[in-house]
Amino acid sequence: MNAFYNNSTNWQGIFYSNKFNTTHNIALDGGDARFNYKVNLKYFSQSGLIEKTGFENYSMNMNMEFKPSSKLSFFGQIRTSMARIRSGSGNQVLQSVVNSNGNKSTLQPGPSFLLATSDVLSSLNIRESSGPKNLSANLNASYELAPGLSLQTSGNYTYDIETQDKFLPAAANGQFARIDNFYGFTSELYNRNNLTYTKPLGQHNLFFNVFNEVYFKKRQQSYTRIQGTPNDQFEGPSGYDGNLSRGPCIEQLL
Repeated sequence: MNAFYNNSTNWQGIFYSNKFNTTHNIALDGGDARFNYKVNLKYFSQSGLIEKTGFENYSMNMNMEFKPSSKLSFFGQIRTSMARIRSGSGNQVLQSVVNSNGNKSTLQPGPSFLLATSDVLSSLNIRESSGPKNLSANLNASYELAPGLSLQTSGNYTYDIETQDKFLPAAANGQFARIDNFYGFTSELYNRNNLTYTKPLGQHNLFFNVFNEVYFKKRQQSYTRIQGTPNDQFEGPSGYDGNLSRGPCIEQLL
């Protein structure tokens, strides 16, 4: 039988479809002028219009303010988020494979493991588990030493993780199954201390400020690509020969 006979393939329908977005939010707050707090939980889901794409995000924000006296105050905040990104055969900006194949002639047969080209199969059969994770904590304290003279200190810690795991079946990659793995993290510790003095002089204001800042930054990234895994069902865990690995590792301390 001729696979190219009497076809009417809807390539737009293969790569594109109607999707929906959802957002759920829960907020809790309370307290008084001396002590107050707020907590917010959020879930966001966006199904991509292009097949095998989408975005999910879980986030939590918390903050509190404490004023034990008129001269002393504290403010703390914690923010965290965890996301899942599916970018298909492209990246988060471009989808060149979908763009070129979505405009094919309807007379051509639809995608299958026997007839379709590897770029079409890579868009429809790639399996991906990727997404960033973030944690940020902040604490500020202020104390009024004398009228117009105050001392402030603030500290912040941020930790970001970026991961990406992709598995491409052999039929979609020239008969060689492929695993791509990326892992990277960035951490930053920051501290600022400053002393300020403000005094009105008639129609003018005198302002004096002294401060110091300290940063500690660290970054590491690693990428591994494994070609030719046993079959399309085995996705891991798997080992590799370090002498043949093309995945670099970058570590930086600032």
